Amino acid sequence: AFFEPIWKKYVPDMETVETVTLMASTEQDYFSSMQIMTYIVAGQGDIYMLDANTFKRYAPQGAFLPLEDFVKNGQINTKDIDLRNGYISYQYTEDVDGKELKKSELHLYGIPLKELPISEELGVFSENMYLSVLLANNNEDNIIKFIDGFIQEVYKVKAEEKTN
Repeated sequence: AFFEPIWKKYVPDMETVETVTLMASTEQDYFSSMQIMTYIVAGQGDIYMLDANTFKRYAPQGAFLPLEDFVKNGQINTKDIDLRNGYISYQYTEDVDGKELKKSELHLYGIPLKELPISEELGVFSENMYLSVLLANNNEDNIIKFIDGFIQEVYKVKAEEKTN
């Protein structure tokens, strides 16, 4: 109920938006872990809200879109959110003159939801969760608009709560 008005307000040209919740509650929850991995590998879904363990498992492998440029150029207004925990080193190997060199790049792969003033009434459980964008999303412009809209609306709801 919370996401539909955001979608319609910030990305009205989108025909549909599908929300799928996959929560791996423990390390031993193999079914959910396999399901999340299958979605990521298959390029299913655009935006992921992941627990810290799952986020930290897939971000270093390059599964998510780096968000720092969108934040820097103002496409995603993160307000006063502390983004430090959303930065993860992407690990990869590069062939240089016939030698494999291990390299890493630090990127903002997730927005820490615990930093957002989200109330539980919104149906979003933010503690220890990260908002990430799948690298193979095919819909980057609308996704970035949606994420920015989500952040703006969360802050708007919080401001309204304070005035009431």
